[in-house]
Amino acid sequence: MSLVDNNVRDLTPFQGVRASPLDLRREYPNEMLATMNLRKRRVFDVYRINLTTGAVVLDTPNPAT
Repeated sequence: MSLVDNNVRDLTPFQGVRASPLDLRREYPNEMLATMNLRKRRVFDVYRINLTTGAVVLDTPNPAT
């Protein structure tokens, strides 16, 4: 949900994927970090999510894979 206009947007619209917010930084007001099991269902990697566009980019792969 946008704090400015109360619009709700699904930033993780992936079937069967679990996501957890990880970090928000003032230096990057339009981005957040979240862990998701998008690449492999049993492994959680860190993804960077653009809050404006909804773009999801792998930031840090889990080294256990």
